[in-house]
Amino acid sequence: MPSRSRLLGSSLLILTDIVALSASFLIAFYLRFESGLQSLRGLSNPDISGYFELGAIITLLAPFLFAASGMYKPTNLHFGLTEYVLTLRSMALLVLILIFTSFIVGGEPIVSRTWIAIWVVVGVLLIILARFMARRVTTLLRRRGAIHESVLIVGADAQGVAIAQQLNSVPGVKVVGFIDEFLPVGTRIRNQFTILGSTRQTDTVAEETHADTVLMIPTAISWESRQLFMLSSLRPKESRKWQLHIAPGIYEMASLGAELGRVGNIPVLRLHGSSIVGLDALMKRLIDISVSLGILAIFGVPILLVASYMSLRGRRILNRTTVTGLNGNTFQLLSMNMSSSAGAFPDGLERLPMLVHVLTGDMSMIGPRPRLISDASQGDHPELLAVRPGVVSVVPRSVILSATDEWTRIEATYTRNYSIWSDITLLLRAFLMGLRYISPISKSPKRPAEKSKISDDRIEI
Repeated sequence: MPSRSRLLGSSLLILTDIVALSASFLIAFYLRFESGLQSLRGLSNPDISGYFELGAIITLLAPFLFAASGMYKPTNLHFGLTEYVLTLRSMALLVLILIFTSFIVGGEPIVSRTWIAIWVVVGVLLIILARFMARRVTTLLRRRGAIHESVLIVGADAQGVAIAQQLNSVPGVKVVGFIDEFLPVGTRIRNQFTILGSTRQTDTVAEETHADTVLMIPTAISWESRQLFMLSSLRPKESRKWQLHIAPGIYEMASLGAELGRVGNIPVLRLHGSSIVGLDALMKRLIDISVSLGILAIFGVPILLVASYMSLRGRRILNRTTVTGLNGNTFQLLSMNMSSSAGAFPDGLERLPMLVHVLTGDMSMIGPRPRLISDASQGDHPELLAVRPGVVSVVPRSVILSATDEWTRIEATYTRNYSIWSDITLLLRAFLMGLRYISPISKSPKRPAEKSKISDDRIEI
């Protein structure tokens, strides 16, 4: 995002935070002292002027504290839960400052504990709501072209092309082309991107294309060129109009929740065993358990009765398939044997036994399809093993019969760009479509040339 737009966005966020905190102070004061809560233990005759002085001080101090905690850093905005986690931490620190300040401001040394509790709850809700609405507004402005970012990518290897395709799908972001030291100028890449120059022509190309961001792929260029770019980032900002960003050396490894750590006194990147960690992992797990228990409560007993009846008649009800899950661990995946139960169960409920795997932690409600051990395509995208496979596929029905590469690309994109909102969106989509998705227990989807061999919306193992 250009610096002017970034400054405007930060200013609007600061203003909304001040308004949210001011409103929370007023709401908390009214509920505590102007409603029926004044009979509770605490201050019954508050020093009104002291409370408002205290509120003014904390409200004006809050933006500086929020800025110090990273709430206005572009990397923490508009994606994931980091923004909301920082809000909770900052508000907790504000409470400590509030209590300390209350000893200095006003006639009473200690403010009402009930008022503090109401203020914290209301303040957090209002700030998070304001940030949520800001995300929606930002997305709308990006789609309308009011906010845009031009990206020039250095290094036209497979990783660079994958990043370029992914960036082009983000509203408001446009990849203007590639810089490369091995391919000649004018070379077309997948009929989407063009080589615009060599690494030593970066300044010229960035100026001609009005690129705001130069994204370097270290594995796609020589050591000398990497050094050149690192030195260019040390030049005065006035001498260049673009900002250098460096993609991870191995793009797939960036999906594993890398964080900065130390070995001795040496800074290193430490990788988790999963791409979904921290609060995201906790919320995803809570959603998985809640949704799976809810579905089992509704459909579990009727399906169990029908299955028991059919089992007594000698029909095999369950299929068992050995599949690969998180970190390459294998497990026996259960599903309804629809071939012997045709007409007995509504479409989509063949995956009901998979909810047991969700409860045991082998699967998630949303995720890539479970891979058969014999499926060789998983070796091309090891990041797919960094998340649990899903009962509901992340692939839309519109690409059911598309090429295997497209199917896997969508799953890899979900893994690399996970957010809790994507899970909620996919669950709502699955609910609205009646859970009429493809079966996730399958080999890689067949190519369009084999379309005549596929029946219904499912692909047989």
